[in-house]
Amino acid sequence: MKLIRMCREVEMMLSEVYQNFAAIEGLDQEVKAVFLQLVDDEKQHAILLEFVDKIITKSNLEITENETIKKVERIHEKAQAVLHRSRQPIGVNDALTFAIKLERYFIDVHARVLVSLADTETARLVQFLAHDEDEHVQSLLKCAEKYGVVV
Repeated sequence: MKLIRMCREVEMMLSEVYQNFAAIEGLDQEVKAVFLQLVDDEKQHAILLEFVDKIITKSNLEITENETIKKVERIHEKAQAVLHRSRQPIGVNDALTFAIKLERYFIDVHARVLVSLADTETARLVQFLAHDEDEHVQSLLKCAEKYGVVV
């Protein structure tokens, strides 16, 4: 399903973004550790979404909510732009700001997909992703506070 595949691609892009952010020169070790944890988490999310895609495909389920699809397309574009930006020299303040905004945006995307899948077993898997993204935001906000970044 296109929607889930795009979400999976975003997770993989975010993994690469966070890998790039973890390589920022002079980055505090605690913040670096958070970014490296996000690298692993996003890869795991991509694997889970691949599984969700297989379940949906085998069950012939459809997500027809156009607004959800549009939202995923927008985050896909944003993730591509941030990925490109993360390959250039970037400061920790910008990296944290980008990361928090992306994670918050993806919480909303997962919530919309969850509503679309409310009658399926896959809803529980997507709910896990939304919860995980919320934990990411909390970790990133602690790092942002350390650097005096307000998002």
